[in-house]
Amino acid sequence: MNSIILYISDERDFDRDHVIQILSSIDEIYLDNLESAKRDPSIDTIEGVYDYRGDSTIFMFKANSADTGDISFRGSGPAAVDLAFRIQQGYPEPIHVIDEGYNFDLVISDFDSADDLSDAMDKA
Repeated sequence: MNSIILYISDERDFDRDHVIQILSSIDEIYLDNLESAKRDPSIDTIEGVYDYRGDSTIFMFKANSADTGDISFRGSGPAAVDLAFRIQQGYPEPIHVIDEGYNFDLVISDFDSADDLSDAMDKA
């Protein structure tokens, strides 16, 4: 199973505080260091597990580094796609999703649901 990566553009990085706010609002996420990251801007990496429909994904957001431009997910199953869609719903700018093989580059906000996004990823 391929991994997927979220990014905004080559020129723009994610807003650290906004991503933390979105992740904090999702009950199905298990994070060890989210509360610490909220209080301490020097925390570099936020990692967590998201469970959805019997599937789970591990994600990583490098919050204070040259890699603030992306959020990576292990796998591309229902949990990864749903979390990507939920992050887009809370983020004010269009977010792109690509797979590690660069088989697609889709703008998440172009889709009405996580299922529609998943179908487009499968067809690519």
